[in-house]
Amino acid sequence: MKNNNRNQAIGQVVMIIAILFCINILSSFFFARLDLTTENRYSLTAPTRLLLKNLNNEVFIRVYLEGEFPAGFKRLRNSIEEMLDEFKIYAGDQLNYEFIDPSKQGTDKEKNEAYQELIKQGLTPTNLQVQGVDEYKEQIIFPGAIITYKGHSMPVSFLNNQLGVDPHVALNNSVAMLEYKIANVINKLQREDKPKIAFTEGHGELNELQVKDIADALSEFYELHRIDLTKGILIDSIYDAIIIAGPRQNFRPQDIYKLDQYVMHGGKILWVIETIAASMDSMKSMGKAPEQFITMDYPLGLEKILFDYGVRINTDLIQDMQCNYIPIVVGMQNNTPQMKNFTWVYFPVITPEASHPVVKNLDLIMTKFASSIDTIKTSASIHKKILLSSSQYSRSLLSPVEVTTELLRNPPTQSQFNKKHLPIAVLIEGKFHSTFRNQLSDATARMMDTLGAYPRREQSDDNKMIVLSDVDLIRNDTKGDQIVPLGYYSFTQQTFANKDFIINCIEYLVDKNGLIASRAKDVKLRMLDKGRVKKYNTKYRVITLGVPLLFLLLLGAIFNYIRTRKYAK
Repeated sequence: MKNNNRNQAIGQVVMIIAILFCINILSSFFFARLDLTTENRYSLTAPTRLLLKNLNNEVFIRVYLEGEFPAGFKRLRNSIEEMLDEFKIYAGDQLNYEFIDPSKQGTDKEKNEAYQELIKQGLTPTNLQVQGVDEYKEQIIFPGAIITYKGHSMPVSFLNNQLGVDPHVALNNSVAMLEYKIANVINKLQREDKPKIAFTEGHGELNELQVKDIADALSEFYELHRIDLTKGILIDSIYDAIIIAGPRQNFRPQDIYKLDQYVMHGGKILWVIETIAASMDSMKSMGKAPEQFITMDYPLGLEKILFDYGVRINTDLIQDMQCNYIPIVVGMQNNTPQMKNFTWVYFPVITPEASHPVVKNLDLIMTKFASSIDTIKTSASIHKKILLSSSQYSRSLLSPVEVTTELLRNPPTQSQFNKKHLPIAVLIEGKFHSTFRNQLSDATARMMDTLGAYPRREQSDDNKMIVLSDVDLIRNDTKGDQIVPLGYYSFTQQTFANKDFIINCIEYLVDKNGLIASRAKDVKLRMLDKGRVKKYNTKYRVITLGVPLLFLLLLGAIFNYIRTRKYAK
């Protein structure tokens, strides 16, 4: 009897081992993961998974966020490790990483040399200030990584510094952006050919110096050119996207035809268009008190093509109570002008609120003399998405507008700012109809087909474009031959997210694999109610510590009772 029981037990153990062995073999051929979080926190988007599976060489990531940190940065560090582990699941041996503490470099001299080397490679240090119970200390950290692929390296910063945003929320946004930031750098490193981007010329567009900062930033990832729209028959199809930045002269019908057919054949356009001449330089040149100028319209001939695509840039100026400052002389002291900053409602400061990948988690954006954009109902295949808009306390004034500093002395009341969220940047997607559809004579159409590098089309496949109504979104200031970084406002010494916004616009337009979709990922921040925690601190401690102990004691008592009854028989 005992031998039978023993043989039966051995057989069961062997069977369990065999089943586990078979499961292990089968699991090497099949892969599945279950993410139970509501926001799919631990799931990579399909484009990221595809990118990782198709890596043909090793990606090595050195993360420099290691050491003793406050809870928020520990969460960021652990989230990075979790994300990289998720990346390894799909990339396998083609992706490896290590965490490095740059502060542990021996002597102070060696540590400073290590810091300088990281800065040289493109990482930005952060001075972490920690207020403890008994002490206050500062710590230099590098919340970023260097990613290397086929001998080429590129930095990535993990920390989102957002003006006016709670530090906990900013860190949470940083966690939400991890997948996109890492995958985006890997994608750029493994590109064999850079996408080609062109700034247009020939109609008074911004010159090279005025867009130099954004051009330098884009040139790291794209091949940049400048093309004259007044020359040639059509826009060369080698360009993945073109940027029309601040034209001031009228477009001829043949130039508009080039743009239209470029779109019909899949070309992407970033339109940065103003319809009103307004500049603070004009105000200064008046030499009056109060200083003032009158705005002027300048037609570009682009109204119909934009209307046919689904938008209209209005000839107005937006005033917004959420705005930037301008310096005004308020007096003299020792023959020196005394300046004071005043809010200037013609310089709206935009808070990106849309959940679209182009603007998700972006910092504040600076505008100057922006116009509003109307979206026009066209075909059902065209979809519009407002990317940037004014605050809920704004209004628009139709041109001509008298812009005067008298507004600072007698500002309008809040009740007069009764227009909410006036659009300044709009994304248009879908199948576009040619603005020249049914307008060309047969002879003209045949001539265009003969001269063109590609056949004339009257409808595009799925395509997209972005329209901006303020040139200052892309224009950097200049001081002689020197440029001021795009988004930097010297009067307040504040840097806005204009450069990041333009880069995101271009990435979205030319993104063929959909990686930018991961920028829309959201990680919910589930904060404890500090008031309730303080009020019920003792109660919850008793519950969390006492209830498990009571449960264990109850189980022990039940187990002991069952054993006593069993062996008492």
